[in-house]
Amino acid sequence: MKKEQISLVKSNKFLRMAIQSRMEELGLKLQDIIDDAKYYGVSLHKSGLSKYLNNKTILAMSEENLIWLAVRYGIPIKLEIGELKTFDEKKALELLDKVYGGK
Repeated sequence: MKKEQISLVKSNKFLRMAIQSRMEELGLKLQDIIDDAKYYGVSLHKSGLSKYLNNKTILAMSEENLIWLAVRYGIPIKLEIGELKTFDEKKALELLDKVYGGK
């Protein structure tokens, strides 16, 4: 059995609900989405999409495919990719000193 890992995209219940909601709004069935993806050269599998939408496993879909679905069906998402700012211990201690009035 594969261990499921936390993924900001794949584990996001709001994205899952948004995809389900958009499908209902547009009257789309799973096969409609699979056919649409195929037309655009994206490989989706009906069983994987079904498992993902029914919250059975997050391993069923790739993050890339979920992002494609969101973009394709107009679901706003925000992904930030870049470097985190480095932690500056001296600045943090100075801020704590200001906040809590050190010695």
